[in-house]
This record gives sequence, structure tokens and C-alpha cells, in this order.
Amino acid sequence: PGGGYERLFPTVELVHRRLQAQFNHVPRRITQLHSLEHFHQTTNLIIDCYLATNKAATLWELHQYLCRSSEQLYGTAFEDFRKLGLGPLHRHPRVQQYFQTPSDLPQIPEITTCAIYEATLRLCRGKKRVKGSNEKEA
Repeated sequence: PGGGYERLFPTVELVHRRLQAQFNHVPRRITQLHSLEHFHQTTNLIIDCYLATNKAATLWELHQYLCRSSEQLYGTAFEDFRKLGLGPLHRHPRVQQYFQTPSDLPQIPEITTCAIYEATLRLCRGKKRVKGSNEKEA
């Protein structure tokens, strides 16, 4: 349904190639194309920096960060990355590279790093109890 990264970035590359072939360079006066490139570069940089400084971040937390910072970063406030008209965040090429989300994922699951730590702790504690009870039986 309507656009998204799968269609957008190949289209931009096609426009670049055609302009390069016709003018032997890509004119910088194409404001919309330049704005799109700048937006894409900014998004990649934000994703890279956020994940470099938050080693255990989840996709949900990245999405929340982008939404909280959207007005400062993009000049427009939004509550969902889709509002930018480029498709869902979990289909962004850089996000795919880092998170390897399945292509059929309908939306970003609301999972936090804290919830993962808590679940891991419960799992570890449960294994200790099971191991301890097995040793007593032997």
C-alpha cells in the first residue's frame, strides 16, 4: 500500500542516474530531491548514533526516541514514524540492517530493554530453582 522505502529509494536512484546521464551531474537545484536525500541521511545518522550509544536498545525504544525528538530533528512533530509518508520504521533499510525484522511484521512490538532484562532474570532464576530441586532429588 502506497510507496514506502521499497519503492522510494530505487526511484531516487533512477532519477539520479537519468539526471547524471542527461546533464553529466545532478543539479542541486532540485529542492525536493535534495531535501529527501538530506532527510534520509539524517535518519540514518540518528539511527546509527542512537544504537551506538544504546547498545541494548529495542526497535520500540528507537521509534519512541525518533517520535520524541521529531520536531527538533525533522522540523515536524509526529507520534508515528509512518506520518512522514515514507513507510513504517521497521522497513527502513538501516533498521533492517540492525534489527533484521521479518518482512511480514505488521507493526513494531512494544518491547523495552527493561522488559527483556526482567524476562531474562526470571528465566535465569527459574533455571536455578529447577536445577536446585533436581539436585535434591538425586
